[in-house]
Amino acid sequence: MGGSGWTIRRAAILAVSIWACAPGVLAGAQRLEPWKIFYLNGIGAEAQHQYGRALRFFEEARKLQSRPIKNEWFAQYGRHDYDPPYHIARCLVKLGGEPEVIEAWIRASRRGGVTPPEALDEVLDDLHRRQGTPIPTRAPTPTATPAPPPPTAAPQPPPASPAA
Repeated sequence: MGGSGWTIRRAAILAVSIWACAPGVLAGAQRLEPWKIFYLNGIGAEAQHQYGRALRFFEEARKLQSRPIKNEWFAQYGRHDYDPPYHIARCLVKLGGEPEVIEAWIRASRRGGVTPPEALDEVLDDLHRRQGTPIPTRAPTPTATPAPPPPTAAPQPPPASPAA
């Protein structure tokens, strides 16, 4: 799983535990804006493999807050990346959505810059597996290599002092 896997799992576990406690628990959280409630409910439904329901929650969240947000504060539920296009694409893959529509959502998520490219590539890979088409090879993600140290000059002897 890509670098975002742990964050998504952690958010999903949190949302599922909140979502599963009792119907409407998140609706009672007055400190959260409605789009955040929809988003957390979507995370919970997605984690429960209820992709149709999750899709509706993510679509509602996006109607109210269309801009993806990195590391958004969700009150007592902590910080989470908010990227409905990413989750909409994931749900559509699971539901057998149209490839062109899924790819459009992935492009929208890439433009938002919140979800790591590796996680978006995983969604595309899932789409290819579902279609039975080869998974494209991708260039490895470049890693930062430290710059070589600057060349050092050999120490120079001090200038000769004039004879007195």
